[in-house]
Amino acid sequence: GQGAGFARNIGIDAARAPFVLFLDADDYLMPQALEKMLAAARSGRYVFSDWIALHPDGHKEALEVSDYDPQEYLVRQQAPAVTMLVPTAWAREVGGFDPQLPGWEEYDFHMKLALRGYCGIRVPEPLFGYRLSSGTRRQLSQARAKEINTLFRKRYPLEVKMSGCCGG
Repeated sequence: GQGAGFARNIGIDAARAPFVLFLDADDYLMPQALEKMLAAARSGRYVFSDWIALHPDGHKEALEVSDYDPQEYLVRQQAPAVTMLVPTAWAREVGGFDPQLPGWEEYDFHMKLALRGYCGIRVPEPLFGYRLSSGTRRQLSQARAKEINTLFRKRYPLEVKMSGCCGG
């Protein structure tokens, strides 16, 4: 009852593997998703991918995300989905997810990684699916979009300086 960010942090704290992957109850992985993400992780970056939206009427829609670009995330106040493979040590170092946020904790998490110089890489194929008809967090976040975006703009003003990738 304390939110997705709180639950994800429990997972990060309990993890014993070198990587964690966040998979919400309304998400599912495609076959070979983990193998493809682990192969991409050899780049020294965390891994995210395109995805499939499963609509309430049953039709599926393949959605592409942009390649990693923290400056674009900053300007648009959007980042890839939370279903990503990230080194456990990085997730711990940035403090995990902020459980106090009223929504879109994944944006905050991506920004904290970017500010530390931990960069992502996109696998340009859908490696997970997202059931749009289940779960309520997305709808709650959309209903509070103005409030959340105002909070993020204060936390991440346009003038913020991003670190170079991979410690650069």
